[in-house]
Amino acid sequence: MNKASRPERDALINEIKNDCLSVVQDLFGNYVMQNFLDNGTEEQREFIANKMRGVIVDLSMHPHGCRVVQKVLELIGPTSTRYDLLHELILKRGNLDITARDPHATHVLQKAVVVLQRDVYPFLERRPGRGDRFKKVPRGAAQNKVAPAPGSTDPERIQTSRTLLKAVEDIVAKNVMTLAVNQHACRLVQRVLGDCDCSRSPCVSVMMEALERDHEKLSRDQHGNFILQHILELGQQHQADLIQDYVSGRVIELSQHKFGSHLVEKCLVTANPAQATAIIDVLLSTPEEMLTKMMMDPYANFVLQRAYDVGNATQRARVDSAVQQRHELLQQTTSGRHIISHLARAKSSSSSS
Repeated sequence: MNKASRPERDALINEIKNDCLSVVQDLFGNYVMQNFLDNGTEEQREFIANKMRGVIVDLSMHPHGCRVVQKVLELIGPTSTRYDLLHELILKRGNLDITARDPHATHVLQKAVVVLQRDVYPFLERRPGRGDRFKKVPRGAAQNKVAPAPGSTDPERIQTSRTLLKAVEDIVAKNVMTLAVNQHACRLVQRVLGDCDCSRSPCVSVMMEALERDHEKLSRDQHGNFILQHILELGQQHQADLIQDYVSGRVIELSQHKFGSHLVEKCLVTANPAQATAIIDVLLSTPEEMLTKMMMDPYANFVLQRAYDVGNATQRARVDSAVQQRHELLQQTTSGRHIISHLARAKSSSSSS
């Protein structure tokens, strides 16, 4: 398709578009349809989108069809077809309760949130996280050869988007703690939170209040810890500070937890110098026996590696000294060898640069 002429592309797309519903659900055909959408005209995309009326929920819950639905939502313009599909997906009774937790449909809902936010909150795509190191590719545009369709500038369309987006925000806000720890819905919670600015939406305010009341549960949950990591990276400064304060008071415990250790690492990476120093000081001031245990712990050793990476020269020297003192003992365990190798690579990279 990339090398075909326009008439050749049209011939290929026109041949398959009447059977597109069967193609989009095929293991290989769905990739063909995505390519056709990338290379088709607005009219051809609109035709394929119209074929999805009445079956968009079923397609969204299909392992292959969900990919094409996302592509359709991303590429078709702010037409009545886009809003009709979103209306069917979001406002039809009971759909959101099912699709939010579905392993495939949740990705479609995430794309829908991105599309609707593009209409209602266009500034979100231009708002990075705190600091240059957290800048991201605008949501919905990562790795795409074809630019996503622009948001609507029509007041009536924007109001429709606002209604649809509020319906998603409402259901997520009402069930935020349940969804936050759900394997499939946790990413939807992050999409709705966006920059976590409570002034943007009452629902975001409700969500943040609930999340901030239960840092303990989220920090130790396999999926919930990613919600806290999202807030650390993209949330408001005072919201991130609350998590930093919570973690700094439980550094040793969380560092040895399978999921909590990920949160400690994220705190180190997103911390300001004072916050990072507070965490590193706790790690290095722990009793000798506990520090040795942490270096050989399958989770805490990665926290110590991250502390070395983000620390200043003095802190790095302290970590290095502590490791060297235990070098022979650490060589006897897999986790111990991990931290020895990491420091060796880091020092080698530093000297070569």
